[in-house]
Amino acid sequence: MHGRKLMYMNPTAAALINWVVPGASYIFLKERVAFGWLLIAALVISIIAEVLLQYADPIVYGFNTLALLYSTTPAGISLEVLTFTVWGIPFGYDAYVIARRKSMPPHELPLS
Repeated sequence: MHGRKLMYMNPTAAALINWVVPGASYIFLKERVAFGWLLIAALVISIIAEVLLQYADPIVYGFNTLALLYSTTPAGISLEVLTFTVWGIPFGYDAYVIARRKSMPPHELPLS
């Protein structure tokens, strides 16, 4: 196909890869790559926030295996808000890109 190498991937493998590392299949398949990288960034930031939450609110964290929405300290609450905000960014970006593409006249659409 015009010198482009076709990429095949088992759909089940793609789903499992995305389940383990959200966004990885998008990058591997070269489809919606920015969305994939944003998901991976959100995952990394969430993991870092979860580790920091143990120190920001150790009493609450000690009683809950999932401390989400239970923090009582300003630092803990800030980390929870950061985590929720970070996970919303990739989906907002993806919706923006799709809406922008759908609002373009057909003669202005990118070729890929």
